[in-house]
Amino acid sequence: MSVSLDAASENQRVVEECVAHMTMLARAAKLLGQMSLAGDLREMALELDESAAAVSKAVMEDLHSQFLEAEQSSKNMLAASLLSCVGADSKDIKAAMERTGP
Repeated sequence: MSVSLDAASENQRVVEECVAHMTMLARAAKLLGQMSLAGDLREMALELDESAAAVSKAVMEDLHSQFLEAEQSSKNMLAASLLSCVGADSKDIKAAMERTGP
């Protein structure tokens, strides 16, 4: 799963707005004497909030993974550049890259 921080933030904003609206509807239902409906709406809002929290956690883990991959790639490119600056040939560069990992 590849996500952007902007998309994750927008998703979180929409979920928070939905939970707020569902909570307002639950209060209105309670005022109208619809206790069962009010309870159902509160439960749905709670489930949505919990689901959004799980998605947010997965998104943050994916973004962290993307960052780590980009960081390693940058390190490898820097190492290759440095090795080529000191006159290492492609065989030496490849061997150094294999020692440092992907």
